[in-house]
Amino acid sequence: MAILLDGRPIRVPVSGVARYCLSLANALVRLRDGGALAGMPPSDVPLPGELVPDVLVQSARGTNATLGALDPRLRTIELTAFGRSRKTQNLVTEFLPALAATTVLKRYELVHETYFANLAHTPRQRKVATIHDVIPLDHPHFFSRNNRLLARRNLFRQVRLSDAVIAVSHHTKRRIVELTGCAPDHVSVIGCGVDATDAEQARAARWPIAGKLAVDDDYCLYVGNLEPRKNLGALIDAWDALAPRHRGVKLAVAGTFNYRAEPIVARGQERLGDRFVYLGPVSEADKWAALSRARALVLPSLYEGYGIPIIEAYVADTLALFSRTSSMTELALDERQMFDPTNVSAMAAVIDHALDDPAWTGAVRARARDWVAGQSWTRVARDVANIYQRVLAR
Repeated sequence: MAILLDGRPIRVPVSGVARYCLSLANALVRLRDGGALAGMPPSDVPLPGELVPDVLVQSARGTNATLGALDPRLRTIELTAFGRSRKTQNLVTEFLPALAATTVLKRYELVHETYFANLAHTPRQRKVATIHDVIPLDHPHFFSRNNRLLARRNLFRQVRLSDAVIAVSHHTKRRIVELTGCAPDHVSVIGCGVDATDAEQARAARWPIAGKLAVDDDYCLYVGNLEPRKNLGALIDAWDALAPRHRGVKLAVAGTFNYRAEPIVARGQERLGDRFVYLGPVSEADKWAALSRARALVLPSLYEGYGIPIIEAYVADTLALFSRTSSMTELALDERQMFDPTNVSAMAAVIDHALDDPAWTGAVRARARDWVAGQSWTRVARDVANIYQRVLAR
């Protein structure tokens, strides 16, 4: 028995899907060997070795530094038989899937697709697909034509051809069922996990972060890609509205330019001046350091597939404030953490309350610590392994 997990998203910049692939694969191999992260108890029931997947990865000119985050006990493979270019490899699996399935991938009995891309399989092989969101279908105006077409094509293909579908939130499951008409029991909800020790990476940070954010600065933080659906323009306007009462609190933004990002940064600099600090892409250590010292994480997105920055804030013992939309509502510990992302005044009011009420902030952070204790990647890996077993037993 052999299983293959699609780890092609594991590359720079490290996306939420890349974190999912890394964390899931690492947790599965830890379960097999009965190990655990430092400070966490070992697994009580080791996972059968055949349920630990190989990981399909890609390199650019033979290098991919992000792969260093994979547990060395995992076996990785590449599709170099189809050339060394990522684009060529992806074109083969997407549009000539039979070629990939009957050659390089033929030894696998089960393949696990982790994003909207075809991993290819033959009729004798089983398939599991994780679907994080349906944003390109619900908000097509935020995406290029090619991305919209591929997302639609692969959503319906994955639901039709997979033996089991995993959604990372109840919101995503509901939209999958509504869009495709599939049976609700075809889709299982298994959310993302957290590793409570992740925040320890902050020890390796070098202040000032990106040479711009000092350790004693008073600030709130946004973490994520810069693109229209992240709604940073509204957050900038809300920050401007906060100026009379909280002029000394900066808005720090950490993330990669993704799509139509330049006008967003220009707007922040123009409206807020030195109260807007664009850090650019930051290392994991710097991200965790910035999170751990922030007054709050603010995520004003119009749509998220899950909301990984929110749970990262919980791990860092930092308050999270976010939009009352999509899957994010499932991560709220208090109704007052959320705001209408289309209402700048409402957004500013929620932030204003958080900055003014340390007792409430402390209470929410205490609830977050309890939440983190029950949301390990070990639990997620065990649930995913149960899906593998169920599918392979058919």
